[in-house]
Amino acid sequence: EVETTIKKLHEKGIELLIVSSNSAKMIKAALSKIGIENCFSQIMGRPIPFDPDKIKPNPYPIEKALSKTTSDKSQCWYVGDDLIDVDSAKACGITMLGVASGKYSKDDLLKRGADKVIDNFKDILNIM
Repeated sequence: EVETTIKKLHEKGIELLIVSSNSAKMIKAALSKIGIENCFSQIMGRPIPFDPDKIKPNPYPIEKALSKTTSDKSQCWYVGDDLIDVDSAKACGITMLGVASGKYSKDDLLKRGADKVIDNFKDILNIM
């Protein structure tokens, strides 16, 4: 389901990036295994050498990933299912789209500051 949604977004010409506190190498391996690594223009994992001051909710990893694209920050959306994702997007000054399919509810994400919340990642296709 997620793979299909990612492929459809990519086919629509939407530039996709990943910003994670996980290892970029592991993220790339997982994406490659399911055949969607090429759908992402940037995959930003935790900094090496590790610096806890440069991971979410600090906007640094988002800003670094965006600096390697031609995307206009005002046109970008950060999509995530965790409160730290909301904090990161807000710290970076980009629109936050929460996904209430994780451990946090729609209300939790909205109260934290998400601009909009969808129930399931595939629902993003209805608003793009």
